[in-house]
Amino acid sequence: MLSEMKSDEFDYVFKIMDESFPNTEMRVYEGQKNLLLEDKYSIIVKRNDSGDIQGFISCWDLTDFKYIEHFAVDKNQRGNNIGGKMITEFCKSQNRPVVLEVEFPEDDMSIRRIGFYERNGFLMNEYDYLQPPMRKGNDFLPLKIMSTPRSITEKEFKTLKDDLYNVVYKYKK
Repeated sequence: MLSEMKSDEFDYVFKIMDESFPNTEMRVYEGQKNLLLEDKYSIIVKRNDSGDIQGFISCWDLTDFKYIEHFAVDKNQRGNNIGGKMITEFCKSQNRPVVLEVEFPEDDMSIRRIGFYERNGFLMNEYDYLQPPMRKGNDFLPLKIMSTPRSITEKEFKTLKDDLYNVVYKYKK
């Protein structure tokens, strides 16, 4: 069962995040921790029977969508279908479409990641999208948007992109 992360568990969740994502796809520690002060941001965790965190989903409540910013399973827990169960439970609990960003399918890892999301009901949307830098000194990152339970319209994509730029990344043009 998924539950809200307790504030004293942030360091462990950040450790999983740091081990799972390149620095171009995550904020520095302080920037990530400061998101906990945002009303629209939350971190959901999956625990084992002993109460230990197995994985997490960090997400945002946006205008028309629930946006998954980060999703990862502890590296020692991978391969046990924890991620599939987490993403299925999370998406079923939402009352709106769920969206996330993925890399272009250019290498084995990105192809496997996209395949995982497709097996769990996500669809690739074909709109051009550049993620604003998450750290100073980084460039915009070309990514793709996946969504479930359906593809998103061009109008919805424009609203989503505005929300991502303004609410999530606080990008000022």
